[in-house]
Amino acid sequence: MIRSGRAASLRHRYADDGASLMSQMVAAADRFLACFEPTSLLVYGEPSGEAQAALDGFGAAYLGWLGGFKR
Repeated sequence: MIRSGRAASLRHRYADDGASLMSQMVAAADRFLACFEPTSLLVYGEPSGEAQAALDGFGAAYLGWLGGFKR
């Protein structure tokens, strides 16, 4: 997590969509949302339709791969 004054930036990396949708992740998100109000959400990669449906409620912006690079 990166903090700057009243802002924080969290970065999470998941092996696949299944891992990002696990109930533990949902529970962690609920605790986070009880403390903070998200102002933006950037999603890197190509999440499944199910993952996008879960993230769209947060106003997610999807950033795909550039020129096929996946590091």
